[in-house]
Amino acid sequence: MGMIPTLIYDAHCQLCESTKNWIRRWGKNREIRFLHFEDPQASALQPDLYDIDYLDAIRFIDGEVRSWKGADAVRHLLKILPFGRPIAWILLLPGMYQIAEKAYAWVARNRYWLFGRTV
Repeated sequence: MGMIPTLIYDAHCQLCESTKNWIRRWGKNREIRFLHFEDPQASALQPDLYDIDYLDAIRFIDGEVRSWKGADAVRHLLKILPFGRPIAWILLLPGMYQIAEKAYAWVARNRYWLFGRTV
């Protein structure tokens, strides 16, 4: 029996909060659980990670309890959203994943400066 797909994110990040709300609207008929990285349930799902580890990238845990972070998390999350699978396939084109990974890492490092904090 699988679990509810779960996105672990930084609720202090304005971009992360906005993205969470956008995903919630996009996947309105798809059950996705959203957990802030400080939520005890998040560390229960990913006990090998500490708060500082969560700050570098989002984590996505699918219904089979497989997990990914950063650009990989985005790709696997897209697969369960309506019409997201074709977008996820773009990341499989030669060179696209490497670009997405570098772009994701840069935005993640600079997210508070670029988009602000929620709290």
